[in-house]
Amino acid sequence: MSTGADIGWAADAHLPKGHWLATTRFGLRPAPHGLALVEDFLNTGAEATRDLLADVTRAQAWSTHACRAWSLERGTETSPAPVLINGDDARLRELRDSISGLVSGAGAVARIGLGVTEFVLSAAGELHWQPTGNGWQWWAAAICTEVMLSQHSGTWQRLKLCGNDSCRVVFYDRSWNNSAELHAGHACATEQLSGAAIG
Repeated sequence: MSTGADIGWAADAHLPKGHWLATTRFGLRPAPHGLALVEDFLNTGAEATRDLLADVTRAQAWSTHACRAWSLERGTETSPAPVLINGDDARLRELRDSISGLVSGAGAVARIGLGVTEFVLSAAGELHWQPTGNGWQWWAAAICTEVMLSQHSGTWQRLKLCGNDSCRVVFYDRSWNNSAELHAGHACATEQLSGAAIG
């Protein structure tokens, strides 16, 4: 099994430490561009005992941090993070499960309304997009649009769920041939080394 998740990467100096809260807590280099938002969202639940969407208070803390990081990633001013209300945390967890199913290859989800994206033409003649809606629907629009953009740019297939059955980390595979199976965290790297020694 190979790894390709860039453990121990050097953070970009102009970004604040912990730029992507859920992903960097595992020592991972975030996925490129807007796909980093999707990766971070999926990694909110990678550690069952510290689910960052476990309740509305934790979900709001993640939302505020992720909105700021996403704005920096896009180089745009995004409106303040949407205010989440009771129930939004559960809807975000459902969305996370659906997107996680796409990453793991579990299959497509039922067709449901996942928010609305608005397109804006700037004074310079550039077309920009931004999510609309309130609470979880704002995040659904942002995350689903980033999934779609990554599918069109060819980066989507590099977003993977770690192949270690006891690990739930989602990582971006930077291997030259997109062959990484483990996210290269301590336990996963140890498993890889012991498997290689046996094989």
